[in-house]
This record gives sequence, C-alpha cells and structure tokens, in this order.
Amino acid sequence: MNIVKSAGYVSTIVAILALAAALHEYRAAQAAARNLSDALLQSTQLRRQLAETRASHDKDKQLIEQLNRRNEQGAAPQSVNPDRQVKIVHLSDIMKEHPEFAALHAKDMRRRTIHQYGASLIALNLPADQLAKAKNLLVERDMSRADAVQAAQANGIAQGSPEWRTAIAQASEGVTQDLNSLLQTYANTSLSQLDLLNDTRASFEFNFAPDFVDAGLPLSEAQAQAIEQAGADASYRSPNAQPHPPNYNIPDPTTGITPKQNQMINQVAPVLTPAQLEIYKTSMLESMQLQAINNEYTNGGPTIIMP
Repeated sequence: MNIVKSAGYVSTIVAILALAAALHEYRAAQAAARNLSDALLQSTQLRRQLAETRASHDKDKQLIEQLNRRNEQGAAPQSVNPDRQVKIVHLSDIMKEHPEFAALHAKDMRRRTIHQYGASLIALNLPADQLAKAKNLLVERDMSRADAVQAAQANGIAQGSPEWRTAIAQASEGVTQDLNSLLQTYANTSLSQLDLLNDTRASFEFNFAPDFVDAGLPLSEAQAQAIEQAGADASYRSPNAQPHPPNYNIPDPTTGITPKQNQMINQVAPVLTPAQLEIYKTSMLESMQLQAINNEYTNGGPTIIMP
C-alpha cells in the first residue's frame, strides 16, 4: 500500500515537473514570438527609411544633373546676387513698382497682429464692437511703427539709437493712447499689461503646454489663462509688481525652486490637479536647467547652437 502511494506521489511530481517544463517552453515561445515581431517591425522601419533615403538621394542626383546641364548649356545663374551680399529692399520701392502690394502688405500685417494678439484679446471678454476696435487699433499701431522705421532708415537714423526709439514712440503715440483708453474702460487693464500677458502666453504655449498634452492631461482654457497670468504677475515688467527680494531668481539649494517660481506655483495650485501641478513644477525646473546650460555657451556674445 505504501508502495502504491509512493508511486502516486512520484507520478504527481513528474506531472508537475512536466507542466512546469511545458509552461517554460510556452513562455519562451511567447518571448521568441515577441522578439520576432519586434525584429520584423524594425526591419520594416529600416526598409522604409532606406527607401526614403534612396528617394532623397535620387532627387538630389536629379537636381545635380539638371544643374550640370544648365552649366554646360551656358545658362545664366538664377541668383541675381552671386556674391551673396545682403540686399536691402525698401517697402516704399516695392509699392512704387507694384501699387497692389500696399493692400496685400496691409492685410498681411493684420494677419500677423491678430495671430500675435488674438487669443489674449479674446480672453479680455470685450464687447464685440470694442473687440473689433481693439484689433483695428493694434494693427494701426504696428503699421505706424513700420512706417516710422522706414522713415527713420530713409533719414539715416541708426536703428536702436535714442533718436530711432523716439521716432517709433512718437509715430504710435496717438493710437497707443486710444488703445489704453479702450482697454481701461472695457477690460480694466492697460496696453502694457496686454503686451506682457501676450508675451507670457506665447512663452507658455511654446515651453509648457506640450508637456501637459504629452502626459494626457491637457489644460482647460481657464487653467492656461491662470498659468499665463501667474507668469505675468511674477514678471519684473508687471505694472503691479511688488519689490522683489535679491534672491528672487536664485534656486533654493534643497528644492531647486526659486522664490519667483514658488510664487507662480502657489498662484496656480488652486486651479490645477495634483498631477498637473507636478508637470508644471517639472517643466519649470527643466526649463531653468536648460537655460543655465545654454548660458554657459551664449554669455560670451552672439552665438548659434547647431546640431
């Protein structure tokens, strides 16, 4: 009887070992299948890259052959400025030769101004008629400045000089007053605050917003506006800025966060989720680290960082 039981135990152990071996082989087969799938995917990607490279090479080869044929035929080079010197063309000269250019240029200026200020203007919640007026005044300001720049250049005034800045300011003085009056009346703000908030919005959309999207936690318009406002309020340019301590932009040795960043974090914390707040903190720290490293190479004067 004991011999029978022992045999049963042995059979059970053998079956368990066989099952374990089969399970190991199954998992190994799964891993091999995954590796094969990854290899096939990489192979497909490499083939596609090779095809794209070949196509690009063929295109370059065709362009070179066309250029050689043109040279052999004695064709004149397309460039009218073969020595590659900077060519200065004045808008006034273009408009003399192409009268239709003036209207096209004005429309293009309006596009650029609306692209720059559109979102910031909408956030002010101005009445429809005042919103339209604000847009027109901003366009008029930009165009008057452009006209002043042309006039200064024509009269030999050096760009950036005190005379140059005075000329630009005087050219837009009237429209600036109208804009300030409109904004203060209907939005309780000023043109300088609008410019600052607009700059902060552009910086946020470029440097921070993609991180929230990448994490699957995009910000609502109200949250984005709160972050932009916090950045504007913390700026030295803010009309409402309080005197900042000497260490305002010096990171804390423990947290790595500056008093300025702490001010911004505390201001936006009530409108962000905990996960979004962590993304915001990380983005600010990484941006500061990146800037610090870049400054090592750019503080010596004009510098171009290339791949």
